[in-house]
Amino acid sequence: MESSAYVASRLLFEVCDILTPIDERFEHIYNNLYDWMERYTEEYNGEVFHRLPCCKATRDELLGDMTQLYSGILARMDDTNNITTLRCLFTVTFYMMVKYKAQESMCGDIVYYFRLISRRLESWNSFERR
Repeated sequence: MESSAYVASRLLFEVCDILTPIDERFEHIYNNLYDWMERYTEEYNGEVFHRLPCCKATRDELLGDMTQLYSGILARMDDTNNITTLRCLFTVTFYMMVKYKAQESMCGDIVYYFRLISRRLESWNSFERR
C-alpha cells in the first residue's frame, strides 16, 4: 500500500467511521498530517473551513469544487513537491470531508481525488522512517 492510499483510507475512518485497518508502516504519516492540520486549525480558528464551498448535490459539482481548491493550492506553491503542499491538500481534504460527512459516498469521492492528486508528490518521501 502506498502512503497516499493509506492516508486516504484513514481519512474515511476519521471522518466517517468507516473501519480501516491500522498499518504501522504508514500511521506515523497520517498522524503527522493530522497533527499539522489541528495546529493550523487552532492558529487560524478554522477560518478556511467556513470559506470552503457548501455541500453540493451532484458528484460533478463536487469534482468542480475539489478541482478549484486543489488547483488553487498547487498554483500558490513555488514547489509542489514540498511538505507544505501535501499538508495543505490534506487539510482542505479533511475540511471538505467534514462538510460532506453525512454523505459517505461523496466523502469517498473526496479521498479518491486526494489520492489521485497527491500520490505522485515527492513530499511523501519526507516521511520515510530512519
